[in-house]
Amino acid sequence: MRHPLLTIDCKREILGRWAWDEYLLELADAEGMPGGGPSRLDEVKAALRLVSKEHSPDPAAPAAHVVPYRWDENALAA
Repeated sequence: MRHPLLTIDCKREILGRWAWDEYLLELADAEGMPGGGPSRLDEVKAALRLVSKEHSPDPAAPAAHVVPYRWDENALAA
C-alpha cells in the first residue's frame, strides 16, 4: 500500500484482486472446504478504503480552476 513506485490505480488493482481472493477463500471455508489461515478480507478492505481516502479530493474543497479551450483556426491552416 505504501510502495512509492506503484500508482494509485495499480494499488487499487492489487488490493481488489486480494480482496477477491480472500472472499473466495471465505466462501470455500463456509462451504466446508479446508482453506488455510484466517481470512484477511477485513484487512484488505481497510487498505482499499485507506488508499481511496488518501487520494480522493476533499469534497468541501473548491473546484479546480478550469481554463476553457480556445479553438485556434490559424493552427489548422498551417
